Amino acid sequence: PLYNDQLCCGVDDQGNKFAGVSFDFMIVKLDGKSTKPLVTLEKPSDSSRLGVGDELHVVGFGDTDLATGFQIPHRLHEVSVNYLDNRDCARESIYPLKLLPPETLCATDSQQDGCQGDSGGPLLVKGYANASDIQVGVVSWGYGCAEQPGVYARVTNGYDWIRRQVCALSDQPPSSFRCEPPSNGPEEHLDDFSSEQSWAAAPIGKTEGPSS
Repeated sequence: PLYNDQLCCGVDDQGNKFAGVSFDFMIVKLDGKSTKPLVTLEKPSDSSRLGVGDELHVVGFGDTDLATGFQIPHRLHEVSVNYLDNRDCARESIYPLKLLPPETLCATDSQQDGCQGDSGGPLLVKGYANASDIQVGVVSWGYGCAEQPGVYARVTNGYDWIRRQVCALSDQPPSSFRCEPPSNGPEEHLDDFSSEQSWAAAPIGKTEGPSS
């Protein structure tokens, strides 16, 4: 993940500072072909898909019971949350708007969220079947779990970078990426975002995992 030192800082009700994360994406190459259906990524041209209050779904193996310490479930869990416009998210949470640039999105619901261990997992618009799900976000960060809205990396803002890396790294990239014939290999700088500035190694006081 990439941490932008400009995303600092919020202050909680105890006076503690916390920071946010931007462009929180990572590519992992498998050592063989997956038998699982491919998820479709939301494209920049589809960025108007989400409306305030739309139901989204978080999937992961994150903590399910903060009261008893870190509890990793034995099976995949899913919760539903609702899309929240970034400005509304800032008004309804302790997050200042400067921690919520366009590269992020918020989602929340009462007692429903991602949590430690869910980071990197998908935020989905569910279709009529798994194959028709659309991934709109990646679990990124949040303050606590289900205390404040969860903050997600917005897929439309990382789509072009994801597409370039998959086209360069994959032997059988999805046809939807419309990859060019194989080149000389993957890009050396996987953090090539045209709008990034002043990246730091880590944020100050970042909460581990998504708010789930």
